[in-house]
Parts: sequence; C-alpha cells; structure tokens
Amino acid sequence: MTNRNLQFYGFAYGDTPVTLDVKVNGQQVFLNTVSTIPGEVPADIYPIICDQVLFEVNDTSLFPTTFSGSYNHSIEVTGGSGILIQNVCSNYMVSYNGNTAIAGNATNFFNVYQASTPTNSEGTPDVRSSVQIDGITQVPPLEASKGCWNWEVLNGSNLSCNLNISAGNAGS
Repeated sequence: MTNRNLQFYGFAYGDTPVTLDVKVNGQQVFLNTVSTIPGEVPADIYPIICDQVLFEVNDTSLFPTTFSGSYNHSIEVTGGSGILIQNVCSNYMVSYNGNTAIAGNATNFFNVYQASTPTNSEGTPDVRSSVQIDGITQVPPLEASKGCWNWEVLNGSNLSCNLNISAGNAGS
C-alpha cells in the first residue's frame, strides 16, 4: 500500500526561531524549527496567500492512499511571534485538466481535501474543521468559500482541529 506525503503551507514570523510540535491522531509527526520571516504576524491575515511549505509529514502509515476521513490534529507553537497556517497538499491526489481527471503520482501535490469529501463537521471546504485555539472554539473568519482559511497561531498557543482528508489514488 502506498503512503502519501503531506505538505502544510504557511508562514512563521518572529525575530527568534519558531518551533512546531505537530500531532496527528495522537502521533507526533513533526517536531522542529521552521523557516521564519522576521517581525510580527501581520495584522490583516485574511488576504495573505500561504504559498510556501511550512513543514512536511512524509511516508507515515497514517496517510495511505486508501484513507478517507478525519483525524484529530494539533500544532503547538513555541518561539517567535507565531504562524499562519492554510492549505494542506498531498501527493497521489487526483488533479484535473479541464474535465479530464489525471491520476495522482509521487511527485505532484494537490489539495488533500477535495470536493468536500468526506463531509467535514462544519460542511465547509476547509481541510480543518472544529478548530480550537487554546481550547477556545474558533468561528471561521469569513463566510464559507471555495478555499481554505488562514489560521493564526501565536507563540505559546495550540491549534487543535479535525484534519479532513480525501481518498488519494496511485497513478499509473
């Protein structure tokens, strides 16, 4: 069975290193410092497009191509100012050229949560649902859209949520 690699997109900010402790389904999948942009998290985070991989989770049995569902997920932030976290992409995900589906493969990465399948706990297209920061339930910052929201997690805080994942496919 083929396991997928996940790329978590976002930015870390601060004048000191930012360390992330990431857990999925109770398993620590990442614990390390990440590349940091000097300064504070911007005040207006909503228009920011997180187009940089903040960290990766590679070749874990948590994400076989056959898995579809959700896992408990958390990100604890220490150091720096904080992070913005947004999209999650995976290899072995179907992509489209017009109406033609193209089977996934090992080197191309696309959104891990596609067509809102399976339906998440909020009925939104966000890869994260039931988001809490420091145990306080978060209301998505904008109306439901066709994308993924930016979530701000400051130094010393913890984001927890359901991580929603669509089934992958192994390309030919």
